[in-house]
Amino acid sequence: NIASVAKVESIEAAVGGVDPESIESLKDRAALTVRSRNRAVTSLDFEQLVRAASPGIVRTKCVDATELGKPGTILVLVVPQVPAGAFAFEALQPPIEILNDLKAYLDLRRLIGTTVRIEPPKYIGVSIMVRLAAKDNSNAARVTADANAAITNFLHPVNGGYNGTGWPFGRTLVVGDIYGILQNVPGVAYTDLIRLVAVDPVTGDRGEPGDRIQPESLQLLFNMDNQIEVIE
Repeated sequence: NIASVAKVESIEAAVGGVDPESIESLKDRAALTVRSRNRAVTSLDFEQLVRAASPGIVRTKCVDATELGKPGTILVLVVPQVPAGAFAFEALQPPIEILNDLKAYLDLRRLIGTTVRIEPPKYIGVSIMVRLAAKDNSNAARVTADANAAITNFLHPVNGGYNGTGWPFGRTLVVGDIYGILQNVPGVAYTDLIRLVAVDPVTGDRGEPGDRIQPESLQLLFNMDNQIEVIE
């Protein structure tokens, strides 16, 4: 106890923290230490070393950039922890200081002659256009909000997808995926129309509506600006 201090109270919510390390993460880190003695040899080594060095990085993808025309280069794509639900696209861009620190950390552990590039993946914005019918006595505003949240959570880069571990790199999105998600939203009677629109997440430029979006193998989707019309 401190004399004359009755209590301490935080007047603002804490920010910038990360979840405690999971048991599975601890097992992975221990296995890495035993297998490679903190040296980066395989793609899995690079991915696990990044997560061990920076708990704020929650997804990684490491590839040999030889196939990209850069022989001898290891490309490590990193996705930081971001809030659940909707968030600003800027949150997916790790601070340059973190990227520089991670590169320095990996440079000390890479094989001689290997060059390491570490950067965020390229994102394709996805806007979902939906026309759906609400069940009798359902509140249209509530149905709209719930449908939008279901889509946003499904396409979330960290905890979205069918497995809850983030939408996979390079996975095609088709209208059938969205139909399946919306049929489980309370208050939705049926979905009449779905169109997928590719959006530049930086400029906001929109492509033509279609029934699928096919990212390249190293790209991720980012949901933004859904347009939902509810028929009562």
